[in-house]
Amino acid sequence: MIRGHQIILLICLGFIFFSCEKKEHLPNDIVASFGKDLLTEKEINGATVMAKNSEDSFFLATKFIRNWMKREVLIDQANKKLGELSQEQQKLIDTYEQDLKIHELRKLYIKELTNAKITNQDIRAYYQSNKKNFELKENIVQLYYIKIPNQYNNFDRAWWAFQKNNTIELNKLTEYVNQNDGYVFNNTEKWLRFVDVLKELPINLYNEEHFLSNNQLLRIRDKAFTYFIKIVNFKIKDDLSPFEFEKEKIREILINKRKISYLDSFENELIRQAINNNQLKLYQ
Repeated sequence: MIRGHQIILLICLGFIFFSCEKKEHLPNDIVASFGKDLLTEKEINGATVMAKNSEDSFFLATKFIRNWMKREVLIDQANKKLGELSQEQQKLIDTYEQDLKIHELRKLYIKELTNAKITNQDIRAYYQSNKKNFELKENIVQLYYIKIPNQYNNFDRAWWAFQKNNTIELNKLTEYVNQNDGYVFNNTEKWLRFVDVLKELPINLYNEEHFLSNNQLLRIRDKAFTYFIKIVNFKIKDDLSPFEFEKEKIREILINKRKISYLDSFENELIRQAINNNQLKLYQ
């Protein structure tokens, strides 16, 4: 985090045209002022929270200060040159302010009312009722694979264990792989996009569907690793997408539907109350 004295030094050194003055009758965290407008150390630190190192911090703080100064002098010039806003311009500003307040109110209300969990029963019911909307757009797979460094000295036994699913031998192999920069993926219940799998495994193919239909166990070697691959299950493009593959997507759909429903109810209730309280009047 950049401290106050660092920020002041940054301003003095970073902008040739800017002269630093002594603060009089101002809090210690004030680092710049323009008329009655003040720039604080807290504001600058807030702009540098994503900095990875001191250089990033310096760059972000410099940018923030420069933008603040530009904004102040431009607003001042606009006030001097343009004078009062027209009625139409003021209306635009008022509308924007109102829209911003409405947006924040809706966010607050949604946050309060959408904490209730979407259950698995809700998700499955939506899936069952909307299967026609869950047609696969790409091939997906469930698989188990092990990426073994080529210096391993007993590939034949390891391949036998992999084919036979020998737990004892596979546990030994997994321990070796994890200690030697290899990798094991054994979540065979998780559906994966096949295009993503191809980014991780050195599989050369000309037709995804043909490959998936004709391969279950594979042993592939490249310069650094040997890959044992077992395709447990697959679904082809245009098939019905499995429930587990769509589960999180459906959860988001239901959350958004709930938000819309809550907002409609909330806003309709406000209208009803305003009419009952004689605040809102409708004329024929």
